Amino acid sequence: SQPPYQSVNYIFPYSSGNPLGSAVINSKTGVISGIAPDIGKYVIAVSVISFRNGVVIASHQKDFIVNVSNCDFAGAQLDPIPVTCDGFNVNFQNANTSLLDTSFLWTFGDPASGANNSSTSATPSHVYTDTGMYMVHLYVNKGSQCADSAVTTVGVYPGFFPGFITAGQCKNTAIQFTDTTKSKYGSVNSWQWNFGDPTNIADTSSKQNPTYTFASAGMYTVSLTSGNSKGCKGTAIATIEIKDKPDLALTNDTLICVIDTLQLNAIGNGNIFWTPNYNINNQNTHTPLVSPDVPTKYFATLTDPFGCVGKDSVFVNVKPFVTLNAGNDTTICQGDAITLNPVSDALHYQWSPVLYLNSDTAKNPLATPPVTTTYQLVGNIGKCKKSDNLIITVAPYPKAIGGNDTTICAGTVAQLHASGGSIYNWSPAFFLNNPNIADPLANPNRDIRYILSVRDVLGCPKTVMDTVFIKVQKVVADAGPRDTIVVVAQPLLLNGTGGEVYLWTPSTGLNNNTIPNPVAVLNDNQQYVLKVSTIAGCSATDTIDVIVYKVKPGLYVPNAFSPNGVNRVFRPIAIGMKQITYFKVFNRWGQLMFATNRIGEGWDGTFKGKPQDAAAYVWIVEGIDYQNKKIIQKGSMVLVR
Repeated sequence: SQPPYQSVNYIFPYSSGNPLGSAVINSKTGVISGIAPDIGKYVIAVSVISFRNGVVIASHQKDFIVNVSNCDFAGAQLDPIPVTCDGFNVNFQNANTSLLDTSFLWTFGDPASGANNSSTSATPSHVYTDTGMYMVHLYVNKGSQCADSAVTTVGVYPGFFPGFITAGQCKNTAIQFTDTTKSKYGSVNSWQWNFGDPTNIADTSSKQNPTYTFASAGMYTVSLTSGNSKGCKGTAIATIEIKDKPDLALTNDTLICVIDTLQLNAIGNGNIFWTPNYNINNQNTHTPLVSPDVPTKYFATLTDPFGCVGKDSVFVNVKPFVTLNAGNDTTICQGDAITLNPVSDALHYQWSPVLYLNSDTAKNPLATPPVTTTYQLVGNIGKCKKSDNLIITVAPYPKAIGGNDTTICAGTVAQLHASGGSIYNWSPAFFLNNPNIADPLANPNRDIRYILSVRDVLGCPKTVMDTVFIKVQKVVADAGPRDTIVVVAQPLLLNGTGGEVYLWTPSTGLNNNTIPNPVAVLNDNQQYVLKVSTIAGCSATDTIDVIVYKVKPGLYVPNAFSPNGVNRVFRPIAIGMKQITYFKVFNRWGQLMFATNRIGEGWDGTFKGKPQDAAAYVWIVEGIDYQNKKIIQKGSMVLVR
């Protein structure tokens, strides 16, 4: 039968006649020979057919996979190893990376190293015992059919240190480069300079000590690769700065007194020349003495050894005398600091006394005297001097005393009282009769915090502050529901709120008229007045009317009501009752119209928001009286519209 899948087409250049491309399958022997196809995996189906007397008697098929990959041969390969010039340690590795390289034997040609002269590591390192040229052998898979070996030489000459120095610093002048390479073994015999000048393709040299001229100022990276007769090579790199002119630093502009002599100072490498030749002792020294009697600007010209020229100047101002004013006398608040600001052209200053100054030689020191102090300032320009005095008067801060926090009753007035200064201000100004006096009247209707600002006229101009908090107590007395109904001898628990001290009057029928919740037992109607007070003395009153029915406890239900008339709600009147268990209203078909268990609630004549028709309705009510007796009543009533 046919297989349950479709056939697969060959991909060029393979076909049914050439399933392996250029490789050939012998149909008699089944041997595959020829050139292997490209790398990859190939599925080959072998069909074997048996004949007997020229008649096919059987056939059998078998699939197998041929994996074509790159050839891999074990081997030993040693690339040339540069001369080692920075130590005795040399690292080795086989350049052949075949997976068939399974064992290694190295000999380093250094018998003096004893047992360390050989290694079986794939990547060994060896520390040579001396300088010289050594023969290194590598044996791979030694003693096996796939064995190989290689040999190379390695030179060990440590102690080679390339380097150089430069002389010169300016553009358009020759910069001298000097080789400083050190070689312990062999002699330095090759040099290759690169001056790092991107504007010139000819910025190289092979001389030992060349010169090079840069056309522009800037930073240049210069490198020297030097070598020696043993084969060592190394590179030294340095960044040099090329300047427009040589470094020259002069004394800062200064001033002298007309009777003084000043030494100028020039810092720079080269020959110096000063101009003008006016009251100067030597025009060719870096440290001349000058004594001008008029303001003079001296110019210095520096020429370095490479012909680079730089110029700078220093202005010497000449004063016939010192001007100095220590400043106006002043007043500060005790504990404050003040910066002293004299007006003077002096070069140096000396304050005394030094006590309470952060510096006695600064022109503008910080002073913090605790008491009134006279400071003397001496200023000098060379030998010329002048002095002046400054008095700092120290005044105490005013004291802001706003008084204690207080509590007042709503609607009353608080008397504020401030002290400690001469000028007062209260803020905010709300509820004050005058915020700019020491003793204003405050009539706030809410809690408020006043900030008191105090100043005086004794010398300290600073403002100090204090705060006063006024708490306004608002007392609201509540004696309970306006009208309360009970029956004769029914205990009534009153519930007063709103204060801390309570007084009920009259005390008729009360078990205690000085508590918030006394019990009243009455035979007649009674009005009570409740007065509540706070510890601060604030008070308020409220009343409650107790109506006493001289009937038995019960539930009294009217027989009709009109939602549009006076009796807009149909409800039971509970007299002497502790609670209503339920109150229900039904229409003539027994449908529940309304239900509640709260005293005072009733039916407004609607059902689900829709007014009901005028008709007769049935009600039932259950409650518990103050003696815990259950009362059940039922009946009918008429809704009238």
